[in-house]
Amino acid sequence: AGAYNLGIYRKVEIFCTKAVAQDVVKYQIPISTNINDGRFEFISSTKFAEQAFLLDKYSGKVWRKTGRGTLQLVSVEKLVAVEADKINFQLYMDNTNDCFLLNIHTGELWQYRIDKLTNWVFKKFEMPAELK
Repeated sequence: AGAYNLGIYRKVEIFCTKAVAQDVVKYQIPISTNINDGRFEFISSTKFAEQAFLLDKYSGKVWRKTGRGTLQLVSVEKLVAVEADKINFQLYMDNTNDCFLLNIHTGELWQYRIDKLTNWVFKKFEMPAELK
């Protein structure tokens, strides 16, 4: 019981200007959580406000920030137990706004997407044979 060491909240934006100064286009740089310290970390898209997550880097549990300002646990398909008290997971958002959960020790990978029931989940990628 008590306080958690939250990782650094990172938000990076780049602005590219066109020929006319008023036309500003905003792009997202790929971002990821820190794998060096802290059990919990919050990561947010610079492109879409609804893409914001709290990650427990030890267990791989992920919560999504809802529009109501609450956190909702997101299902992670086939998530297996890992070493306790150790950083095991990282979240990554690329510049197309895809979000991935990675087990940094095994290479297992999940993508944030809609399942058959229109619920958002982290769906597991099949591991290539050479990585097993």
